[in-house]
Amino acid sequence: MSIDCDGRTAAQCSRSTDGDAFAPETAVDQSDGRPFNAATTPYVVLPRPDNPTWSYRDAGISPGDVAAVIYNGHVEYAVFADVGPRQQIGEASYATAAALGIDPDPSNGGTRGDVTYVLFPHTRPNPVESHYQAVQRGRAAAALLVSR
Repeated sequence: MSIDCDGRTAAQCSRSTDGDAFAPETAVDQSDGRPFNAATTPYVVLPRPDNPTWSYRDAGISPGDVAAVIYNGHVEYAVFADVGPRQQIGEASYATAAALGIDPDPSNGGTRGDVTYVLFPHTRPNPVESHYQAVQRGRAAAALLVSR
């Protein structure tokens, strides 16, 4: 997992902590029209849909849908809130990494360990930035998946 700090500026995520990699916007806006805050909101980053290996659009995933991010026996539910380089997969926000016990430092954090991302189509929380709603929708989708 690589650390994504894009979105609203925070003490943990800014041009000074992330250098030129910092972008003040996310692909999905919160319900109030502002970008997500990577330091406080668990989200994942998927490659642009023109990725030659895997396209979220072809998989039926839409921006804002919920993902279960699994690392070292722990699950964190997050929303798909940003897109990244077409050749890279495996990014998540500072908040997602911190919740999973992964070093969230945007300049040298992350992990080379196994991280699993399970995305659930048609699970966008309302409002999209509500972590509580993301957890509820993610748990329901996961329960449905394992019951099949």
